[in-house]
Amino acid sequence: MASLDAALKTYEVLAALHALPDQAALTTAEAALFLRLSPKTMERMRLDGSGPPYVQAGVKGARGGNQKCLYVKAALLAWQQANQVSSAMEAAVRKGQAFRTIFDLIGEAPFYLDSVGRVAGMAEDFPLVEVIERLGSDEWDLVWLPVVEAAGREWENLASHQILVREVRSALAATREKISAALEATSIGSAVSSRR
Repeated sequence: MASLDAALKTYEVLAALHALPDQAALTTAEAALFLRLSPKTMERMRLDGSGPPYVQAGVKGARGGNQKCLYVKAALLAWQQANQVSSAMEAAVRKGQAFRTIFDLIGEAPFYLDSVGRVAGMAEDFPLVEVIERLGSDEWDLVWLPVVEAAGREWENLASHQILVREVRSALAATREKISAALEATSIGSAVSSRR
């Protein structure tokens, strides 16, 4: 119950932040809460350039890197919009993290099945509110399946299924290329060795 109370308080703070005018300047801590990230993540994104644009005061030649950083709410909203995805698979594809090896395909992941057994999607694709609503529901079943098995099942959402299947095929093709290259290298190596 304590975690639910904490979540409700967080939503109250988020509502207050969202009520601010779009030109409001937010501190790193406020911007992190607005984006549901940690201040450390915001700092890391400033360093690697992957985060939202920010304003940092200071005159030319100012010493030190600790000048205050502020985020304009409109820029945070634009950054959020630009990074929207419709599934965890799409996010993984965007980040180049989707199914790099065949072992990723045989590993199990949590999927929701609807009342007739169709895959509704990866559990991590659903907002926390929906996950909470589905707890103990007879309409949804949370199961751990190998990714290739989930790809071979019927899905509720064709677009999500196609994204998953495309990534599975890509990982399988990459594995096939690696195996072919290894075999070719072995064959070439054997042929060269036998000529000597």
